[in-house]
Amino acid sequence: MKQKTTAIAGSRIILTGASEGIGRALALDLAGRGARLTLAARDAERLELLARDCRTRGGEAVAIPTDVANEVDCGWLIEKSLQSLGGIDVLVHNAGITM
Repeated sequence: MKQKTTAIAGSRIILTGASEGIGRALALDLAGRGARLTLAARDAERLELLARDCRTRGGEAVAIPTDVANEVDCGWLIEKSLQSLGGIDVLVHNAGITM
């Protein structure tokens, strides 16, 4: 396990596009550094598995299925993040679309 970096440890981070690729890798790295994560993506099952993996690496993680193209979903994401983490320090908007 990586040593917890003081600047990251305890940081409350929302990470969109978290269920695969760069988002997943970033979530696992941040969890290993002690971050408190809200994981957002459309695939609820993948998010739950990732949240579990993040917790085993020492981070705190909550999975919030979210479609960032949907304004209501984004509002719900912010609300649940504030409730779960008590605030938000960083937003990593990694979600994207393929055209």
